[in-house]
Amino acid sequence: MIRNLSPRIKRLETLSAGLAREIACWREGMDPALYLERVAYLSALKRAIAGLEEARLVLAGIGLRQRQQAQERAREREQRVTFGEGEPDLGDIPPTGD
Repeated sequence: MIRNLSPRIKRLETLSAGLAREIACWREGMDPALYLERVAYLSALKRAIAGLEEARLVLAGIGLRQRQQAQERAREREQRVTFGEGEPDLGDIPPTGD
């Protein structure tokens, strides 16, 4: 299980937002670059943003799958207990010593 998915996703979103701000600054045309240089730079930034978005979606999919698997395991445990196939999961509750 991959932990800390939310902070990882947030970092990707922050990087993407920063690149988007860079694109906005360069679109104003107040830079010393030649037109073709500007086009190449903006194109590279757009590809970088697309890559970050793809990575973010992959992490979001991993998180969704992990949550679904955890829910399925919880349902299976509940069914085993309901049908008398196992003991209930008491978690961290220590035995009473009876």
